[in-house]
Amino acid sequence: RASIFEMLVTRLTAMDRLTEATKVVQDAIAEFAGTSEEVRISIANAELSIKKGDVEQALAILQSMAPSNPHYARSRVAMADIYLKHRNDKKAFARCYTQVVDKQPTVQNYLIFGDALLSIHEPADAVKAF
Repeated sequence: RASIFEMLVTRLTAMDRLTEATKVVQDAIAEFAGTSEEVRISIANAELSIKKGDVEQALAILQSMAPSNPHYARSRVAMADIYLKHRNDKKAFARCYTQVVDKQPTVQNYLIFGDALLSIHEPADAVKAF
């Protein structure tokens, strides 16, 4: 069910039907608050905020995700993407990935961190992550 909401918000946003997308996001937030699907709706909401031109709101939405949430890493990756694409801030981009490995130090997260550092041309730091 969350997938349907997420897809609907994404499609409405792509079609510039932002008022409708906002209504769908609000309904989804109410329905999935406190569930494991909440992060998917939060990311869709952040993308909608970006489309509306409110990058700060998008970052605030993603920043609110608690490190204890199993989808914390996904929210931080989305934040990193915003920092890089919309602010051209490589340090904030890397900081998001650092937060992921600090809070959830798994092999997979370290690999993602290393790849992220390579993508911003920081090979020395990437080697340390690997």
